[in-house]
Amino acid sequence: RRLECVLRGKETGRRAERAWICWMKVKGYRVWPVQVVPRILAEVLFRDVPRVPSQNTAVMFFGSLEKMWVREELLTQWNAGMKEGHLDGAFTGSNIRFQTGLEQLAAMLEDREDVPENWWYGSASKDPQSIGIIDSFTGLAGALKATKTADFELPKSMRELHAPNFKYLAKNVRVGNAVDMRIPKEDLPICVCVPTRKKIGSCNESCLNRCMRITCCPKLCPALYSCNNKAFQFLEAPKTKRFATENCGWGLKAMERIEAGTFIAEYTGELIDNEECSRRLQEANSRSEKNFYMMQLSADLVIDASSRGNEARFFNSSCQPNAESQRWTDGSTGQTRIGIFAIEDIEVDSEITYNYRFEEFRRRGKKGVTGSKVLRCLCAAEKCTGFLDAQDEPRLN
Repeated sequence: RRLECVLRGKETGRRAERAWICWMKVKGYRVWPVQVVPRILAEVLFRDVPRVPSQNTAVMFFGSLEKMWVREELLTQWNAGMKEGHLDGAFTGSNIRFQTGLEQLAAMLEDREDVPENWWYGSASKDPQSIGIIDSFTGLAGALKATKTADFELPKSMRELHAPNFKYLAKNVRVGNAVDMRIPKEDLPICVCVPTRKKIGSCNESCLNRCMRITCCPKLCPALYSCNNKAFQFLEAPKTKRFATENCGWGLKAMERIEAGTFIAEYTGELIDNEECSRRLQEANSRSEKNFYMMQLSADLVIDASSRGNEARFFNSSCQPNAESQRWTDGSTGQTRIGIFAIEDIEVDSEITYNYRFEEFRRRGKKGVTGSKVLRCLCAAEKCTGFLDAQDEPRLN
């Protein structure tokens, strides 16, 4: 009874309008309470959420903390929905999930002390002359005005718990006409290390294979059980955690201390040839896609982690990185693989970055790299060059 009185109050209606609270038509329910996200924030925090061209509005669902791009016509202003009776019957029967969403909505609007930190934040600016940073939504009333980003922030739980849309791959998968060139097994060298019972093990810095960045074949390595030069899938990777960065979308940070030289992760995805790479890039440019997850594996092969890959796709670039990408040859299969290794000690909660050194994927054509357009770097490092390419000289103040 108390919750219903709160939601039907005039002050609640005014706060809901200022906070961009709307009713949305949802399959299986009559309506559901949602909060509209400013477009400038949505372009960053919702960029991995699936959408179609007709879905131009980003919303968050009360109760389930889900994110979604929706069509604007599915939304109804809070007060207009109240007049249409959207709240009628909400507190009868066993509609527990819907009532949970309403309870969370009321907690945010009342600004109660028992609400957990970083729960929900209102989006309305107290300054009516605030600088506009988003487009107004034509289907909503004048209450949906432009506002400051500082007045609106997604809850921490929303930013960290909702995974982007991609399929996990433990190893690279060949797609289309890509030919995965392998070094014949008989051509791979065998090191001369000897087995040892010492804790440090064998096949360390002086190992012939390790010096050439070739992992030892467990069936052929003379060091047997004490070999430390193992294939990526047999290495114990340190714990990392995905998080939403301030300017660079998703990133990965260390959940434990990582020493220099430690293997962190393998970069996996779809193995495609140059022709397929060019086709995908042209298609992405036609959609004005801003995010690319491609890495050159060899002269004829590219790893594309856009739709299928692993957590390594979330490593951001930096002009002063604490990690680097390395090409290794798998001694068991002869395949070339890319691993991310720490180049300095990385402390807990520090973001893990490496230098992309893009050679210009974005303007690539069927006959190779063309044009001079490069991607702007947002790492904010003291010695930032300003661009995501292979040049080390700063060209942007």
